[in-house]
Amino acid sequence: MRMDIEDIVAEADKVFTRGTFRGSYHGAPLSAWKIADGVVPIVLIPGMTLFRIERRKIGEVWVEENFLEVLRQLGISVTFPPELPCIKGWAN
Repeated sequence: MRMDIEDIVAEADKVFTRGTFRGSYHGAPLSAWKIADGVVPIVLIPGMTLFRIERRKIGEVWVEENFLEVLRQLGISVTFPPELPCIKGWAN
């Protein structure tokens, strides 16, 4: 797996990165997923990380990754309950 960093911002004791993890899926075959023999699919995981630095070392880290997008890339249907109107842009 590798990460392509698209943005990095530092201020005071915090460092923020935004990027995309890129890796190969080696899990169990998925019934809805059709691939050619021998092809290992690449998945892209968009995400953000916030580091808090103390004494020149990472003191805390917060990570946010969009695994719903990964499920969609793997052909897994993602639906949200209708009582979650706060999620914009996701159609069931």
